[in-house]
Amino acid sequence: PLAYGSADLWILIGMAFAPTRRVETGIAAMTSKDASQEATRKAIETLRQAPILVTGAAGFIGSNFVRRVLGSSARRVVVLDNLTYAGSLENLQDLPGEPRLRFVRGDIGDGSAVAALLAAEVPAAVVNFAAETHVDRSIAGPQDFVVTNVVGTQALLDACRRHGTPRVVHIG
Repeated sequence: PLAYGSADLWILIGMAFAPTRRVETGIAAMTSKDASQEATRKAIETLRQAPILVTGAAGFIGSNFVRRVLGSSARRVVVLDNLTYAGSLENLQDLPGEPRLRFVRGDIGDGSAVAALLAAEVPAAVVNFAAETHVDRSIAGPQDFVVTNVVGTQALLDACRRHGTPRVVHIG
């Protein structure tokens, strides 16, 4: 079982927030050769203030991750969830009116919708909890699992790559 105060969860939160050296180097390279260090510093700070996109966050584990993020940082969180059998807005009901939280109903397999969301929000990271779960359901209907867990994840990753999302954390 997942312990929600564990070091592993804090490491995951840190990974989603911290710009990597590669990202910082990429930002520096994108600025002109004559750009000041101040311009580079501002670009890095913008990335640090960008929201994170959490997919599948209306599920049990994803919603607890969202609570941790909101409770431990000033960052905005954008939730993308399709609200299937595993996701429910009731899992986020204790966060009504939270100004740093935005809920978007959608499917990670809908590449154009994900692309539009990435373009609008420009997240610093995407944390993917979206998945079909429960072994008994996979036996009864394996196609749903392939569509969401494989094809949907690929669509999400493709959109992130096209939009230059600097960090994707996949929870599997």
